[in-house]
Order: sequence, then C-alpha cells, then structure tokens
Amino acid sequence: MFGLRLSSPPRNSLSPTPRRDSGQQLVEWVLFLAAVGIFAATAWGRIRTTGPAAMAGLTLLAAFANTIDRRTAIRRLSVLLLAFVAAYLIRNHTASLIAHRLGRFTLLSGLGLTALLSVPSVVVAGLLRIQARLRESPNDRRAFGIAFFAITLPSAFLYWNSTIHVWTGDTMPVVPTVVQMAQTGSRELSSYVPPSGLYRWDVCGPGRPYFVREVPGGPGVYSTYPAGMEVFAWPGVLGASALGLDIRDDSLHLRIEKLTASILTGCSLALFFLIALHFGSLTGAFTVTWLLATGSVFSSTLGMLLWQQGGIVFWMLLALLVEFRTASRPGWKGLLLQSLACGWILACRPSAVTFLVPFGLWVLARDWRRGLLLPLLAVLFYLPWGVMYWSIYRNPFGPAMGFLQEKWFPGEFMLGVLVCPSRGLFVFQPCLLLLVLRLWPAARAGESGVPRGWTPFALGLVALHLLLIASWPVWWGGFCYGSRLIAEVVPILALFLIRPVGWLLSLREGWIAVAVLGLLGFAIHVPCLYYDAWLWNALPISADANPWRLWDFAHPPFLYGLVSNP
Repeated sequence: MFGLRLSSPPRNSLSPTPRRDSGQQLVEWVLFLAAVGIFAATAWGRIRTTGPAAMAGLTLLAAFANTIDRRTAIRRLSVLLLAFVAAYLIRNHTASLIAHRLGRFTLLSGLGLTALLSVPSVVVAGLLRIQARLRESPNDRRAFGIAFFAITLPSAFLYWNSTIHVWTGDTMPVVPTVVQMAQTGSRELSSYVPPSGLYRWDVCGPGRPYFVREVPGGPGVYSTYPAGMEVFAWPGVLGASALGLDIRDDSLHLRIEKLTASILTGCSLALFFLIALHFGSLTGAFTVTWLLATGSVFSSTLGMLLWQQGGIVFWMLLALLVEFRTASRPGWKGLLLQSLACGWILACRPSAVTFLVPFGLWVLARDWRRGLLLPLLAVLFYLPWGVMYWSIYRNPFGPAMGFLQEKWFPGEFMLGVLVCPSRGLFVFQPCLLLLVLRLWPAARAGESGVPRGWTPFALGLVALHLLLIASWPVWWGGFCYGSRLIAEVVPILALFLIRPVGWLLSLREGWIAVAVLGLLGFAIHVPCLYYDAWLWNALPISADANPWRLWDFAHPPFLYGLVSNP
C-alpha cells in the first residue's frame, strides 16, 4: 500500500499530454543540471552542506508536485542522506589524518551518484539505444562519446582532485627538461641542481641527485631517465607559458605534472574501454574500466605522476585499439598510427620490448606484409629519439640502458611480484582475482570480436614482462606505491575480465562480488590518493635499504598512518 501511494499515477500512452510531458522533461533537466552543478561546486570547495540540502529540497518539491516519480525521488534522497551521515561520522569521529579527505570524498561520491540517478529519461533511452548498437558493432562512433564523457573526464577529475603531494625523483626531470627546451633549446639541467636550484631536487641530500647524471663529452648534467614522457608534458608547459606563468616555478612544475598525468591516465582508460567493448557487453566493459580507474595502479601511480609506465600503457593501448577496430587490416592511417605508437613507446622505457616483440610476432603471424612493414616504420619514428639519445648519452636507447648492468636473477622474485603485500599484482589489483571465473565456460564465451591469436599473444606478453621484472634485483621499483613496474600487464589481464564480470552482473546476486572487490581495491589505493601513504617507503626506515619491509604483512603501505609502524 505504501509503495502504491508513493508511485506516480499511470499515464495513458495512447493519449499523451504534450504540455505535461515537456514540463516533466524540463524538471528532469533542471534537477540533473542542479545535481551536476552542486557536485562541481562541492568538488572545488565552494559548497559544503548547503549543496546537498538544496538538492534534497529541489527533489522533494518536484516529487510532491508530481513532476517526477516519487520512488526515484526517494532513491536520490536516500543516497544523499547516507553520504552526508557517512561523511559526518568519518570526519568527526575518526582520529586519522585521512579522515578529512576521505569524508569529503564520501560526500562527493554521494553527490555524484545523485547526479547519475538524476539523468533525464530521454538520455537514458538514448544510452539504451547506443548499447544495443554497440552490442551489434563495437566500432560504433558513439562509443567515443561514452568513453570521453563517462570515463576520461570523471577519472581525470578524480586523480586531479586527489592529493598533489606525491612526488619522486624518477619523474622529476621531465617538466624541467621541457622548460629548458622551451626557453633555451637545451636539455642541460645543472641550473636546477641544489643548492642554487629547485628545493624538491634536494631529495637525496646535498650534492647531485640520483635522477640527473653527467654525460661523456660535455659539461653539465642530464636526466637519468628516458625522454619519452616529455611529449605529454609539452602542452602543459606551453599552456602555462601562454598564460604568463613562471614556468621555472617548482610548485608549478608539480601541478603541470599532476594535471598531465591525470589527463593521460583518463585517456588510457578510455582506450581500454574502447578495446573492452570487443570482449563483451557495454556493462562489463564499463564496470571493468572503473574497477581499474578506482582500484589499480592506474589510480595511485599512473594518475599521480608522469611515470614511464604511463606512456607505455597509453601507446600500447593505442596500438591495440587500432588492431581491434580494423580487424587486422588498418590501412595506411592505422598502420602509421601503430608505427608511431610502437616507435615512441620505446622512447618511454626500454622494458617496452616485452610488448613490442610479442605484438610484432602476433601481427606477422596474421599478415606477413604488415608484419614486415610495421617494424620498419616504427624504427623511422624512433629514429629522432635514437639520434637525440646518441648525441647526449652515446647510446641510441637512452640513459636507462645503464640499468641493464645490474646483476640479474632469472625469475627469482616472481612470488614477490605477484603477492608481496607492498607490491603484489593481486594485492593491489584485487579485481584480477575474478580471473578464476575464466574456468567457467559461460564466463568466457562470446568474445567474437577478438582478433585471431589474441590469447597466446596476451599471455606471452604478460609472462615475458613478469619474468623481466621478477629477474631484476630492485623488483619492487624503489619508492612508489603498489605494483608500478608491472603496470603494463594490468590492462592486458583486465581485458580477460570483461566476460566474467558481465556474466556475474547478469546473475541475481553476482553484483555483490564485483562491488566487494571494487570497494576493496579502492580502499587499498585511497591512502595514496588522499593521504601520504607513499611515505611508507621512507618511514620509519627506507624500504630500499631494508627490503624485508616489503614482506611485512602487519604494516603494508595501505595501512600507513592507520596502524603503528615498527
């Protein structure tokens, strides 16, 4: 009886009332725009508690004026109430320093969900039509709109709105090198070295920091790391310069790097989503994409700084997208795009060979002409990088090749790479545990849009990269958060989740398992997103100098600040 009283009276579809329908649509759009505006204002700190109160008032007014369905109104109000109560309890009854940021994020999540629940019915109907078209053809151009508005924009905003205090020496030369190139045409960085240079460069104490090095045949110091990520930093530096900002300001460098990394990671997630559509339903692809966005190395590493792995993931997914959308016959435009990606991916990090070799063999096995032409064009695209590297470092593959001089231990650290509590693949990407569902035929059937030979290629890539990292003496990757060095294999493995997750979501209670793993993944990465959990690497003692800390199950990085450290 209660439900009947709250529901709107049925409308006769044979005799519609245009004025009433148009008025209802107007109210829906007003509520939706209000919800989006309140969410944006709260995210930028302009509105605190008055925003949710205004949204609740508008919803109640529209419901009792009989211009929206009252059950829908109750769902929106319930979300607002739960988010507000949870945020209040977290921020006022928790002693942890993470409480303020986490409480604010909880309120933002409630407002964001309210905005999604307020999407006008005409938009929902349009999305359902698009879903039907994507089920028939994953290459439908409408998929790009979904990828941009539903993945790139919100994920980039999520990363940008998180803490900006995460920084490390590995990425620190990227923006200053671009600034030097823009102002002087030189890549030399001695003016940034302390004590007269940037304060953040004093990370290693007095003297020259480890992330720059002298080179033979000339004075000055240059970056110790490859230059591939500088491509992504150029728009930010040029934009800041056009706005009249001091592009040599160290704090501005950090903001440029964070903003660039956020946008780059959002674009990478969009590429992943477009590829994922070929493996299953729109629901499965969208869900797995957001599992990666909120609970994987994408959120706490790639979205924070311009790590080399961010460039590798972007170029790798771009090359794969061309392969999937063109059914192994990309034409000249697609071939040039793939060649550019394969050439520039190597400029980001030499470990990209673990993708390039299997990818080249996969293409060659299906089309020998393209298999021969692709590497030749990739070499041409890489040639400018090789010339630049040789002119400075006397090495065509960049300064990182010096790391190959380390003593290697073939496969010895595989257990740590997979399940170590501070770096393990399955610890920091709990959603990948759903790979076990691939054992069920119903959870792996229907991948009709996947090119021939995909599974051997993907498994070979994953095995080769894991073996490479597990053989390196510094397999944990130094000061970072989570499984940074194996970021390249995370999206590849996640593509095998599309069908299992779609199958789970089709079951009556299957969504619970997906939600639990999603929340667990976010809980593991939120200490880095909204708290300085990356300091675990240095405090109370250095993990690099004391590798036993990597296996301390009682004090993992995601509990830093929540439990007392030894």
